[in-house]
Amino acid sequence: MVPIENDCWIVTLVGWLRDYPPSNETGFLDYAQSLPVANLYEAIKDAEPVTPIFIHKFPANQRRHYELMSRFPEGLVILGDAACSFNPIYGQGMTTAALEASTLNDCLCQRRRNVGEGNPIRLTQHCQRAIAKVVKVPWLLATSEDFHYPETIGKRPKGMRLLNWYIGKVHALVGSYPLATLRFYEVLHMLKPPMTLFEPGILFAVFFKRRFMLHSHELDMNPHHSLQRHHVRVLERLKH
Repeated sequence: MVPIENDCWIVTLVGWLRDYPPSNETGFLDYAQSLPVANLYEAIKDAEPVTPIFIHKFPANQRRHYELMSRFPEGLVILGDAACSFNPIYGQGMTTAALEASTLNDCLCQRRRNVGEGNPIRLTQHCQRAIAKVVKVPWLLATSEDFHYPETIGKRPKGMRLLNWYIGKVHALVGSYPLATLRFYEVLHMLKPPMTLFEPGILFAVFFKRRFMLHSHELDMNPHHSLQRHHVRVLERLKH
């Protein structure tokens, strides 16, 4: 549930494994009421819908390993959904595509420097391998969450069950522990690597069920403010 323009809110309900939210208003509310936590239903039960309910169904995550090909047409680079498509509910597709475009720019700049120095590189294969590294983290985030459900089809990496258990505990902390909330958003938005969720303050809270609350001068209690400051710093660097 996210605020948008004209004092309106956009509400998204998500279903897995063919358990989909209905497209009619009554069914939509019933689905919200069936959730384990009643907060969302209580927030929207008396609200006035201003648009129809739109349904989007996504069949599967899909990744194509072009970087492993022994031969590849020079001058052709594949990125975005053509290289890897994610479950859209995690909101990582556009961010990943932007990072891939930035990687392509870095590869082109490197090639121009190398050509000027008389040491050209094979741009396509070099860039495709770099893009594969960018995709690795969001792919892990999306697939590990989907593998939380036993019915999900696909080869599970080793340790996935333990990882899902731990991330489930982190999810439980997010609603009440500001440090976990901040780190979770930073990882979700790919501002920090997934290992950030294993830092001592969160690790101890998971295993010992303690709340390591930091003073306000050490941690902003509103994680959105920290994210906004990060984006401002990025924009300032781009200006210079």
